[in-house]
Amino acid sequence: MSKPGLEARRLALEALLQTEKGAFAGEWIASRARGMSPADRGLSLEIALTSLRWKRLLDYNLEDRLSRWPGERVGWILRTALAQAWMLDRVPDHAAVDIAVDLARALEGRAMAGLVNAVLRRALDKGLQKPSGSEPRVLSIAHSHPEWMVQRWVDRLGEERTVEMLEADNAVPPTWVRLNPSWSGELPWQPEQILSTALNGRFLRLFSSRHELLESEAFRVGGFSFQDPGSGRAALALAPHIPAGGNFLDLCCAPGGKSALLAESGTLDNVHAFACDMSWDRQLRTAEGFARSGIAEKISVFCADGTRPPFRPESFDAILLDAPCSNMGVLSRRPEARWRVRPGDLVRQGMVQKALLLSALKLLKPGGVLAYSTCTVEPEETEDLIYPLFKSEEAESIRLDNLENPEPGSPLFLRTMPGSHGWDGFFTALLRKPEAD
Repeated sequence: MSKPGLEARRLALEALLQTEKGAFAGEWIASRARGMSPADRGLSLEIALTSLRWKRLLDYNLEDRLSRWPGERVGWILRTALAQAWMLDRVPDHAAVDIAVDLARALEGRAMAGLVNAVLRRALDKGLQKPSGSEPRVLSIAHSHPEWMVQRWVDRLGEERTVEMLEADNAVPPTWVRLNPSWSGELPWQPEQILSTALNGRFLRLFSSRHELLESEAFRVGGFSFQDPGSGRAALALAPHIPAGGNFLDLCCAPGGKSALLAESGTLDNVHAFACDMSWDRQLRTAEGFARSGIAEKISVFCADGTRPPFRPESFDAILLDAPCSNMGVLSRRPEARWRVRPGDLVRQGMVQKALLLSALKLLKPGGVLAYSTCTVEPEETEDLIYPLFKSEEAESIRLDNLENPEPGSPLFLRTMPGSHGWDGFFTALLRKPEAD
């Protein structure tokens, strides 16, 4: 029989190794943790995400204890052990070290197990070291972000707001759920577990284990879904502009949460609705989610490149474009993204988003409305793409100051920055295609 907790740590380690190849730890663990207890699955995810969030600070504490880096796998074994000891209150130091040594022995041999044991014990004896100061380099180590990212935010937003964002990125993200209005059964939480609500009570912020919620009957039959209000608000902004009997397209839909919200609320009743994404794997999840919520018959799901969609121009009355982006507004949920993005990627990503925007506008009927949203707030991926369309009169703006916003700003956009309000970083704009002359 294996040592208690060993399999959870092994799964976390494998997920972290997969992130080096482009995977997202949360999705990878969810796809391979079937059969594990909710507690072990939750621990595995917690270890992986915590290690990713604090990777740079952990490396800072390991650098002077290693004459050379011991390789990818042992490096992650060391990081996960220190993350458990220093960042997770429920894991005793000795347990973190013992299991790390067992993993190293099983995967790398006795010599490497000895190295892991010695390095970890020296690090724990000295304690967590954090540099102090306000320079971007120091902030990048102390808050475990790439230096270029910190410098960029300091230059644009100032030090105080940058630190607020860095702290939000390293916090465990809140559990937000979206209620299905048609559900009248029992829900797996008590009123005292509701920390706050958003968007007229449709979204609840809960003090509850995500894995326990996943195991509930209410989730299994579509009584609620996991979704941040910033994401759901993009769909709600478009909802009044989807006409009965009209055509609706979700151009980059996976995993389908925004279309599901519209279908559950009845907005897509008597509407010809289509949900497109270019990833077959992600569209399988979309279809599964629609089936779970009982809305599969309301939306046609298919795969296609959004820049070359299989529709004639001017086919749709309303289009939702949640464009692929840098994920820089959701670094608490996807901490691996901070280590993948490079400065030039934002411009390159903006070019992809622009191509999708122009594609969507071609598909839109004159007078039709497009909702553009991203889980980032970087200018290259947001207003820098939208303002030129307004200026060239390729699109008209629609005010958005009638929807709840924890950070009031321009009436032309809905924008939330990662911070104390607990919403993800998100951007939404509504564009109307001008009527033909």
